[in-house]
Amino acid sequence: MTARITAPRPALTAVLVRLGVLLAGLAAILAQPQLHTVPTAVMLIGVVLAAAFPARIGATVAIAGFVLAWTTAYGWHVTPSAPRTVFAAAALYALHATSSLAGFLPLDARVDVGVLRRYALRCVPVVIGAAVIIGVNYAIPRFAGSALVELAGLVGVLAVLGIASWLLLRSRSTSEPENRTNR
Repeated sequence: MTARITAPRPALTAVLVRLGVLLAGLAAILAQPQLHTVPTAVMLIGVVLAAAFPARIGATVAIAGFVLAWTTAYGWHVTPSAPRTVFAAAALYALHATSSLAGFLPLDARVDVGVLRRYALRCVPVVIGAAVIIGVNYAIPRFAGSALVELAGLVGVLAVLGIASWLLLRSRSTSEPENRTNR
């Protein structure tokens, strides 16, 4: 008698998440200003790897290919349009977020669609925030040299550092066990 081993069937939600990785990767490929052969091939290989083996290095390879394509197309001294930059940032974020979700989601996991919807909705504020930051970044050179803009930039940097420090200290205090001695 031989025992027959059967692999679990992939769940629809896990397949949909991996399809989301492929769609986000396709959007990142289309966000490139020009389709050069080598960067596009590197991105395509990375996207396929990210969809097939999401817990591995595929998304990193795809993003590195995108950076190579973006730098090849624009160089260091040309400023791309704001809508193209927002679209590229959103596509790369979607690729990264869906790859990370697929990396933690086993192929046979059955997940409620509401969970995936909430996960997707949590990504919306990040994309909107990136669009605002990109828009401000394009508007600031018009006001270069203004004392008010420089003061706002300094306050912004200090706020980011303060929030990051607060979050770091908060995470350390909640993760460390309390040292109590019973007497």
